[in-house]
Amino acid sequence: MAKIRYEELLTSDFKKIRNRKPIIFLPLGTLEWHSDHLPLGMDAMAAHEICQRLAKKIGGMVIPPLYFGTDRAHRVKGKIFYGMDRRAGYHLPGSIYYLKPNLLYRLLLNIFSQIERQDFKLLVVITGHYGRKQIEILEKAAKNYKGKIKIYAANMRQLFKKTLSQDQTGHAGTGETSLFLALRPELVHMEKLKKDLSKPIEILRDDPRGRASKKLGKKILKSIMNKVSTDILKITKKFPCST
Repeated sequence: MAKIRYEELLTSDFKKIRNRKPIIFLPLGTLEWHSDHLPLGMDAMAAHEICQRLAKKIGGMVIPPLYFGTDRAHRVKGKIFYGMDRRAGYHLPGSIYYLKPNLLYRLLLNIFSQIERQDFKLLVVITGHYGRKQIEILEKAAKNYKGKIKIYAANMRQLFKKTLSQDQTGHAGTGETSLFLALRPELVHMEKLKKDLSKPIEILRDDPRGRASKKLGKKILKSIMNKVSTDILKITKKFPCST
């Protein structure tokens, strides 16, 4: 099997892949509470799995995922809460992903610059964490980067739209659970979910029990693969990269 993971490549592998398909994938995510049935790193792992499948289908290589991202910050009764913590009213167990938005913005620009120096023509960034601030910063970085490399940025919220209704896209809910059942089923533990999901905010209006399934996850994955691969192939027609 051809190597696609950047960290595993020898220099000779790197040159061969880059020269044949100058496409590189960057998965983004978090280390964040995902209820009781999903792993803390689910966002980044899902993005990483999707990027690897795209690289195998189209060509290119995949950078190790970035497990630190950003979210909206809220002050509640003198305490600062990020993202889902605000809804809970306390610091959820396992969430250590938060970077200040401007720090993530500058970090992404720096990563883009380093990648361009290695003569890639297309950078595909997919974020499995789709909090509004994360999407805002990624889109801002992709738009404002002044280099020559083409940047394609996508987030799971927009990629879910073709197959899921709005009420199925909740944090750790039907969409995320189904997708991860298709990608890494051994890491999904539905039996860990509590009987009463309303205390305090276990699934946030989207209970995956009875709704999430591997079948739905495969449908979501197929839709994502078709959408992103089609977009990538349209972009690569504009530069000398065999597809």
